[in-house]
Amino acid sequence: MQNRNLAILAGWTTFIFTSTVLAQTQTQPSQIDGSTSQPTTRTAAALPSSQPASAPALKPHPPYKVPHWEDDYSWLDAQRHLYETDFTDDLKRIPVGGFHLSYGGEARVRWEAEKNRAFLRQDETDDRYLLQRYLLWQDLRYRDIFRLWVEGEFAFEEGVDLNPTASNFENRWDFKSAFVEVRPLGEKTPLLFRVGRQEIGYGAQRVLEYGNWSNVPRRYDAVKIMWQTKDLDADVFWARPMDTSPLLGRDKSYDREDEDTDLIGIYATYKAIPNHKIEAYFLTLLKTDPPANANGRRGNMQIYTLGGRFSGKTGDWDYDIEGGYQTGEWGDDQVGAYMFTTESGYTFSKTPMTPRLMAGIDYASGDRHPRDTRHTTWNQLFQTGHSWFGYADLVGRQNIIDPRLGASLKVTPKLSVSFDQHFFFLAEREDALYNSSGSATRRDRRGASGRYVGTESDLIIKYAIDHHSTLEVGYCHFEGGGWMQRTGPERPVEFFYVQYLLRF
Repeated sequence: MQNRNLAILAGWTTFIFTSTVLAQTQTQPSQIDGSTSQPTTRTAAALPSSQPASAPALKPHPPYKVPHWEDDYSWLDAQRHLYETDFTDDLKRIPVGGFHLSYGGEARVRWEAEKNRAFLRQDETDDRYLLQRYLLWQDLRYRDIFRLWVEGEFAFEEGVDLNPTASNFENRWDFKSAFVEVRPLGEKTPLLFRVGRQEIGYGAQRVLEYGNWSNVPRRYDAVKIMWQTKDLDADVFWARPMDTSPLLGRDKSYDREDEDTDLIGIYATYKAIPNHKIEAYFLTLLKTDPPANANGRRGNMQIYTLGGRFSGKTGDWDYDIEGGYQTGEWGDDQVGAYMFTTESGYTFSKTPMTPRLMAGIDYASGDRHPRDTRHTTWNQLFQTGHSWFGYADLVGRQNIIDPRLGASLKVTPKLSVSFDQHFFFLAEREDALYNSSGSATRRDRRGASGRYVGTESDLIIKYAIDHHSTLEVGYCHFEGGGWMQRTGPERPVEFFYVQYLLRF
C-alpha cells in the first residue's frame, strides 16, 4: 500500500513538473492558422492601431464556480484585454504544443464551536476545533475534444473531541477528482464521455449534492455519458461513492470504492424557456450491505427514484418546485416514499440593499407503521441537509416537515447578510428524527411524543474581500419543542463558525 501511495504521488508530481517545464518553453503563435510570424507573449493583449478617446471599463473576472472543474478559462485566449488583469492569469491557459494547461487551487480554514449538537448524549456537550482544507488542481485541454483534470486534496482537523473519527473531517492526502473527458465525434458535437473520479451534483442538489461544506466532500469513481446542447443537457452515469471511513486508518493516503454501493442514473435539464429550467431524473441506488431500515430490518436495498423540478424567475419573483417518488425493495420490505418542496422569493430590486424575502416548505415522508412490511421513509440518497434544513446539520430530508422563512440583504457590493427560520415537525410520529447524514437520532415507536421537533434560526454574514477570498461568519440556534422534551434530554443547541476561503 505504501509503495502504491508513493507511486501515485510521484506520478502526479512528475506530471505537474513536466507540464510546467514544457509550458515555459512554449510561445504563443500570433495566428491560429499556423503561419510563421513574430511570436507574442501571453500577457500582452492585442491592441488596435488607434485607441479611442475613452477606453471602455474593464470587466471583472467571472466568479469562481463550485466545484472547480466547472470553471472555463478559454475566454483568456481572445478576450483577455477586455478583463481586469489578475496575478493568476499566467497560471491559466498556458500553451503546451497544441494543448492548454491551467493550474489553480483553494485554501479553506474554518473554526467551529458547537454546544449540545449531539442529541443522544445525556450530558451537556461543548467542543471547539479547527478544520483546514487545501486543494491543488491542474486542467489539461486539447481544444474542446480532450481534457485531463486532476485535483488533489489535503484535509485536516485540530482539536475535535466529541467526534474525532468523523469521516468528513480529515483526509490527509487523496485525489478529490481525477478524470478524462473526450468528445469522440469532434468538438462541435454534443456527445461527451467522462471517466474517473468525479463529484456529482445536479439541480438544487436535493437528491445529489456535491457536499462542499464538508471538510472532505463526497466523491465517486464514475463513468458518464453526456449530451450537451443549447436547450438540453442529459447525463447517463454509473458511479460508486468513495469510502472515506475512519476505519481505513487515520493516516490513510488514498480512498477506495464502496463496493457495496452502486448509483445509476439519468438526469436531464431542459433550458429552452428563458429564465427557467425543467429537470427530470431517474436514479437507482443498489446497496448489498445497508444499515437497518425504518422497520428495523436488514437486507439488500434496491431503491428507484423518479423526480422532477421546475424553477425560474419572472421579474422580481423567483420560484422553485421539486418532487420525487421512490419504489423498490429493502430486505423483505416494499419501498414506497415521496418528497416535495416549494420555495418562492421576492427581491426588491429598486430598494437600497436589494432585500429578498422568501417562504418555503419541505416535506419528506416517514414510516407510520414500524412493524409492517412497507418502508415509507424517503431516502435522501446523496444529499446532506445542510443547504436546506439549517447550518447546524441537525435535520435531514427524511420524515420531516419544514416550513421556513428567510430574508437577505446586500448591505454593500461586498457584504451580504441572510437569515433563515426553520420550524421542524415529524411527518410521522412513529418514525425517527434523522440528521443531515441520514442517521436516526431519536425515535418514539409508540408515537406518543407528538410531532413538534423545534425551531432553528440561522444568521450568515459573508464579506467578499476581493475576487479570490471571502470571509464568512455564521451563528445557529436550535430550540427543542415538545417532541424533543418527551424523547430525551432537551437543551438548546448552538453552533458558531468563522471561515476564510481563498481561491486562485
